[in-house]
Amino acid sequence: MSASRRTELRYPGGMRALYGAVAFLASYLAFLPVAALRYESLLADATVTVGGVTYEVAENLAPESVSTVEGAGHLLFNAQFVPLSVPMDLGVGTAAATVNPLLQAGGVHLLSLLVPAVAFAVSGALATRGVSTSRPLRRARTAAMQFTGVAPLVLISIPIVSVSASGGNAGPGLLWGIFGAGVFYPAGAGAVGGYLAHKRAGF
Repeated sequence: MSASRRTELRYPGGMRALYGAVAFLASYLAFLPVAALRYESLLADATVTVGGVTYEVAENLAPESVSTVEGAGHLLFNAQFVPLSVPMDLGVGTAAATVNPLLQAGGVHLLSLLVPAVAFAVSGALATRGVSTSRPLRRARTAAMQFTGVAPLVLISIPIVSVSASGGNAGPGLLWGIFGAGVFYPAGAGAVGGYLAHKRAGF
């Protein structure tokens, strides 16, 4: 009797994709109160330098025009080192400039960088449960696959958190956002979490 073959379709990454998606959404929710309390001041203090001249971002992207929902998305991308792309009116034309208000603010705000890093590391560790192997790189590779659940959410969220600004739209850059926040960051942090889970398991 021939063995039956399973032919149902499976999403790439399987349950690991779900862990990554939950970590992304949890990180976003964590930034909602930060955006409500601090985003306007962060954006008001942000500056960009174009051609040796420093401009205030708020001159082209009014802080009060960014909702808490959008601001939380901006901060989540900023915390993964994805800057905002903002069209700047230079007086002789418009040029797109990149700025990361979170990194510019520095100080205690840099603690926010831990939010997605810890979330993806934890989800990466959880994604390796049930993986029995003495090879740490296999656990790390398994955990890194959580990006398959993050990338679609990033693709959806970028246009949602983009806002109107002087001369165009401001928000995370599409390519930078997808590859940075959708692939490399969750894969990297997840791999670290998977590796640490391997060490903790005592292999």
